[in-house]
Amino acid sequence: MPQPDSFDEGKSAIAELALAIFRGSLSCVSALKRDLNYPKGAEEKERCADVSLEFIYFYVYMAGKVVLSQFGDEKKGKIYDQLSPLIVHLSIDPICGNWALHLKIGTRNEFYERLNQKESEYSSCKELISEDKPFTGSALFPTLGRKIAGFYGYPNDPETIMAVIELAKQTWKVILLEKLVEAATAEL
Repeated sequence: MPQPDSFDEGKSAIAELALAIFRGSLSCVSALKRDLNYPKGAEEKERCADVSLEFIYFYVYMAGKVVLSQFGDEKKGKIYDQLSPLIVHLSIDPICGNWALHLKIGTRNEFYERLNQKESEYSSCKELISEDKPFTGSALFPTLGRKIAGFYGYPNDPETIMAVIELAKQTWKVILLEKLVEAATAEL
């Protein structure tokens, strides 16, 4: 089974989008591990996986939000139909390795269920950032910040939430999400 680094880059814009989301999420996990001095230990691998997946769900949601705002609901569905299996290939399949088929299928299905759940959660956010309530409001980036901070056991810590918000915003710009979404949509 191909590893994420051997994913066939440049094959299509949707593949480049998937790879950018995957690599962006890993970059966020690495930055948080480096910058936050939270306890390490046996739970670290699980925590890193949860954090990485949360960033993936977030950036997939953001990609869908860009498609929806610029191209409409039909194109958003088409993007998700192509993007989701590629994200699974990058983030879930390498974890499954030589597992039995029923375990692989169950893990993939769980990923899709959580992706749909996160889509619902994030879609309830009506703005990106709340100037009035930057840590407690229902804006998109603070919601992500609280979720990620929660994985570290500090869901209401303003410093952690702000670090996640800034990291997510920077990564969004670095991975050129909007440009990749436009290119992927043009391929449909």
